[in-house]
Amino acid sequence: EDIASPVIERPSVVIALNGPSLVKFEKRVRPGGLLIWNSSLVKVPPTRTDLKIVDLDATRISLDEGTERGANMAALGALLSLKPHIVSRPAVEAALDEVISARNLKHNQVNIRILHAGSEAVKQLVDA
Repeated sequence: EDIASPVIERPSVVIALNGPSLVKFEKRVRPGGLLIWNSSLVKVPPTRTDLKIVDLDATRISLDEGTERGANMAALGALLSLKPHIVSRPAVEAALDEVISARNLKHNQVNIRILHAGSEAVKQLVDA
């Protein structure tokens, strides 16, 4: 059975964690939108000039916390700092205990550390 998923043709925010995603979705972001890209893995940077583009070394942030699997959490932390009205960081942290499977709950603390590190990294980029 097919699983329905929402399709947004012109999103205002895109997080591109790899090259193929950047190629596919950069052109779809609305003018004036936000594009967060993982400069750890994406070798060709975005080219649009009508977006707020954030270069986030998401995989390195994750590796600094001891795992290569948390780049998505670093990017989410960055997004929450840039767009705090979407959802609060405490709400995301609390949701982890509810949405993560029992066998993966042990990873929540590292995920929260990566979330914070992504948030702090983007604050430094924006303040620079």
